[in-house]
Amino acid sequence: MFGIDFLIVILYFVLVIGIGFYYSKEKDNTSQYFLANRNLGWFVIGASLFASNIGSEHLVGLAEGGYIRGVIESQFEILAAFCLLLLGWLFVPFYMRSGVTTMPEFLEKRFSSSARMYLSAVSIVAYVITKISVTIFAGAIVIQSLLGLDFWIGAVIVVVLTGAYTIMGGLKAVVYTDAVQMFLLIGGALMVTIFGLEEVGGWNNLSASAGDGFLSLWRSASHPDFPWTAVLFGAPILGIWYWCTDQFIVQRVLAAKDESTARKATIFAGFLKMAPMFIFLIPGVIAYSLHNDPTNNFYLLESKATLPELIKYLLPVGVRGLVAAGLLAALMSSLSSVFNSCSTLLTIDIYQKLKPGTDQKTLVRFGQISTIVLVVIGILWIPFQSSLSEGGLFKYIQSIQAYISPPIAAAFLLGIFIKRINASGVMAAFIVGAIFGVFRLSMEFATENLSQAQSNVQKYKDYYDNNFGNKVISIDNNVIEYPQSAKLMSDINDIKKEIRIAKDKKRETINKIKNNELGTLNFRSLESIEADYDRIIKGHLKTIGELSSMTAEKFTDKNENEKWDVDEPFIDKGNGVWDEGEEFTDKNENEKWDVDEPFVDKGNSKFDGPKSYLEKNLNILLRSNFFSEDSFIDCRSADTSIKNSNLDKFHICENSPYWKEEYGNQKWDMNEELQPNFIYKLAKMNFLHFALMLFLICSMVMIGVSLATKAPDYEKIKDLVYSTDSREEKEGQYVSASEFRKSEDKVLSIILVLIVVILWVSFI
Repeated sequence: MFGIDFLIVILYFVLVIGIGFYYSKEKDNTSQYFLANRNLGWFVIGASLFASNIGSEHLVGLAEGGYIRGVIESQFEILAAFCLLLLGWLFVPFYMRSGVTTMPEFLEKRFSSSARMYLSAVSIVAYVITKISVTIFAGAIVIQSLLGLDFWIGAVIVVVLTGAYTIMGGLKAVVYTDAVQMFLLIGGALMVTIFGLEEVGGWNNLSASAGDGFLSLWRSASHPDFPWTAVLFGAPILGIWYWCTDQFIVQRVLAAKDESTARKATIFAGFLKMAPMFIFLIPGVIAYSLHNDPTNNFYLLESKATLPELIKYLLPVGVRGLVAAGLLAALMSSLSSVFNSCSTLLTIDIYQKLKPGTDQKTLVRFGQISTIVLVVIGILWIPFQSSLSEGGLFKYIQSIQAYISPPIAAAFLLGIFIKRINASGVMAAFIVGAIFGVFRLSMEFATENLSQAQSNVQKYKDYYDNNFGNKVISIDNNVIEYPQSAKLMSDINDIKKEIRIAKDKKRETINKIKNNELGTLNFRSLESIEADYDRIIKGHLKTIGELSSMTAEKFTDKNENEKWDVDEPFIDKGNGVWDEGEEFTDKNENEKWDVDEPFVDKGNSKFDGPKSYLEKNLNILLRSNFFSEDSFIDCRSADTSIKNSNLDKFHICENSPYWKEEYGNQKWDMNEELQPNFIYKLAKMNFLHFALMLFLICSMVMIGVSLATKAPDYEKIKDLVYSTDSREEKEGQYVSASEFRKSEDKVLSIILVLIVVILWVSFI
């Protein structure tokens, strides 16, 4: 980036700090500091709802999702519009009339102090683990990618500046900063979409070049990640919890002047939630199109860098700085929101609960101190987050929401609509939900390596079945001369070495520049050097593609899709050339197979030693109940001593042409598979289906226990639930039908619903 880009980013930092300083004097009591004195307008609340929601999962996850899967993940953004309407029309009247500051406080008024403490504890832990750490990490990545600063410097800048204006100004500083950041975010991201569509030749060209189903919002019921059943019935559970009951979101609505203002804010935010599909998902699809177009110089080596790489490739000088400021605005907005919400929970639901006589100024000071503590925790968590996201835990952390939200969503929904629900029923549902959630999360961790083992076993089985004996079965109808194929593979391997050399030289040169070993160079020089090496690497990759297209048969093995001649011996010494009499023994380095080598693996994807993966790990698998013993079948007619010693573990099939077992030679029948039991299936269930199942279970537990125990005191909770006692009471609790008919909000809500339906129909 150039000087003008840095200047724009610096001006943005000055602006947000200035807003925090401007509102730093308005913090005499908790209402001012945590709820902006309950005097905010609908525009600033709606903008804050949108801006605070846009975090790392949008800047990194949605753009990456668009590149990998297309626009399917837009469903979560579109469904958010419905949830915001529910918040404004159904939940807000009860929240505001109860006079609460936090959502746990509402649960205490409706149920008990135990319910309040449960929700406070769950929310704080979830905020620290999922929102704070991930957002800081993503912010550092953006600064490192776009500004060229060191990762750690970028992380400290994000967390310190965000913490500073949050501590100084409280919620008012947060929401007004959010309003400014909303314009920067939408404007900056929209530029990426506009420049990207121009680069690919317009919408029609993008539709033609996109992958199959990339521009569809619907997937089949058998889709592993986003089946339409999960999207329609499971995703709303997460949406209701996040948009209607989470302190992170609802705190802004509680700061509205009145119910009408709060409702307008939620409708406005619902309209804004239509934007992410076009400013985050569509750029991901554009990146996919550019990446697969050989006529341009765009090449994406890491899918997580989709949005930053597009910015560097598409946008001119000056605009890059504006967009960089927009991305930082989104991250800092989300981070400031979670800082403020978390400090609110710590202050109101824990500190004030333990010390009820504390004066207002002390509570405000505690809220500021707790924010500082959260800032420190965020900085200390950075190295852990870096390693965890590389190892795949980032995905699991995000799925935590699906495991904690069902019982909470059930408590709020049933608690408001069914007055018979009592504290005992809610706590029973919370306990059941916690047990299921912890079980699912722990099983997801435990089964990750097991799933990889399953995949490996199937690959080994298929390879052995297709290549049994010393001669390899041809799977290519276009058989060509062996020397030609061998020469081709030799050329390709040489080019791959050149790619590795270029990458090493690029890394070495960049490190020298950063360490000032090559003298003074400006950012343009560094950018040019990176671009030169990227062109070299991309040129080599294109050469490999051209060579590979010269013949239908490629001499590659397992990971490189090898195809073989009919009479080709199964021999190799690891040099890529197959000669008569040569043994196929390069098993530890390049994952080649020896003729007599059994299918064995110790978990490192190498074939080393005579023991199989299942032999090494069978006891662990069976002990954990991931698989039942009946899943393993031994069908053999020889070696009766081994067979008799294992009668308790195997079903014997004397007439089978081959024998199959989890020990020994590992020869498989074509139809043999590892059959997972119920526990394993539950652990690997689609997370949205799991959320729906857990919501139904918690609802049934809540209703059952409530009916079996004493009814709540209806007089105490009459303003917290919908009542059917009398027309007067009903009209005193929520917006009357006549008011609803006259309200302009009704028209806007209907328009928003129509827009959602149009999107669903247009992107089938």
